[in-house]
Amino acid sequence: MDSRLIAFIGMAALLTIAPGPDMALVLRNALRGGRPTVVPTAAGICTGCIVWGAASSLGVAALLAASAQLYQGLKLAGAAYLVFLGVCWRCGPRYAVDPQKPRPATSPGLGPAPTGRAC
Repeated sequence: MDSRLIAFIGMAALLTIAPGPDMALVLRNALRGGRPTVVPTAAGICTGCIVWGAASSLGVAALLAASAQLYQGLKLAGAAYLVFLGVCWRCGPRYAVDPQKPRPATSPGLGPAPTGRAC
């Protein structure tokens, strides 16, 4: 077996088991909101991987590589979306808690109820 192939297999295995941004996001949501936030986060990550895999298989990646204008437009759309997320993050959580309503008891893994003002 070629030594480059062995090195590639070793690096691929290391990168596969190493925690990345997906793991950090799931862990953060688990610590903040418990199980109710982890399941949608994991489902969103899996959905994104499936959509990107399907788009790549249909040639979108090749199209973006061939068209500089399309790639630039996608980058600008992504930047606009990140700005939108930043503005919403600065506004606080989406759901305000009514101080007059009694709060339901939470079990240890569910975390606190959302507070703050709507964005």
